[in-house]
Amino acid sequence: MHLNIRKKFVLSLIAFGVLGLFSWLTLSNDPMTLHDSGLGFDVQIRFRLAVLVLLGFMAVMTSLSFWRALVQERRESEEQQEMGS
Repeated sequence: MHLNIRKKFVLSLIAFGVLGLFSWLTLSNDPMTLHDSGLGFDVQIRFRLAVLVLLGFMAVMTSLSFWRALVQERRESEEQQEMGS
């Protein structure tokens, strides 16, 4: 089975969606406190939210990479057509 860039992109977005769904269903939403005595502040984060934000960031980066590759393919095909003419 030959995977072109579009199929890889779709499969990666499906994988991010499945990971997000499993993260939502399995991780607790209890807040965690991060304490830094040197700086004197406490930060509360929710682990589920942090994981979902990270997955969202990775999905955005994957999308940007896909669109960049599409633009590059179009430019290369246009250059080949100009050379062939």
